[in-house]
Amino acid sequence: MKSGFLFSIIFLISTLTFAQEETDPTFTEYEDKVPGTLMVEFGFAYDSKYPPGMELFWWRSRVLNIYYMYDFRLFGSDKLSINPGFGIGTENYAFTGDIFVDKGMDTVADQIIAYDANQLFRGNNGEEPDIKNSKVNPIYIDIPLELRFRTNSTKKSFRFAVGGKVGFRVDSKSKIKYEVEGTTTRYKVKNDLYLEQFRYGVYGRMGYGSFNIWVYKSMSNLFVPGATEVIDGNFSAWVFGLSLVTF
Repeated sequence: MKSGFLFSIIFLISTLTFAQEETDPTFTEYEDKVPGTLMVEFGFAYDSKYPPGMELFWWRSRVLNIYYMYDFRLFGSDKLSINPGFGIGTENYAFTGDIFVDKGMDTVADQIIAYDANQLFRGNNGEEPDIKNSKVNPIYIDIPLELRFRTNSTKKSFRFAVGGKVGFRVDSKSKIKYEVEGTTTRYKVKNDLYLEQFRYGVYGRMGYGSFNIWVYKSMSNLFVPGATEVIDGNFSAWVFGLSLVTF
């Protein structure tokens, strides 16, 4: 259902974009019909240096960012601009192993732990659960800033951009879906999970017209380093994906 909703949003934005280009072929990003641009990014997170037992299932480790970007022309050029923005970024770190990530208790109260989900969610008769998926889901308010170049001033041009962003975490959850004794259960814990409050990283993007490919490298840790003694490691992921720039 979530995938269908996401597809519907992207389809609607794409339709509006193509309709705008068809009715006004001379449209440029700097005209005041709609100032700035709306950018939707979809991608997958990957990190080869994961803590032991916490390998990412990249296909389910999905990232969705929605940003409003404003154009400031540089040196009077209609091809070169600096683009600050703001928006919301959501990440999912899905794990291949049968684990559930949560805060520790008692003697490890200040640590983050990857619990054995097969032990944690056993059925009443001792039956081990069938783990469908398990993930950590932080949500951020982001402030991106990029330098953008276009080969011409119309929407039908090649685009190249480099930039960076900082983000402030506003929500975080650990979620798991499993089946045991014929019943499917979704369990969620909502707390800070000892995730870093701020994130930051760099990215690049290139494409033609409204569609681009992009890559992002996190320069910050996912978890607070002082809370990772038990899992013995951290995440500083790469994200690869597609982006749609409209307006």
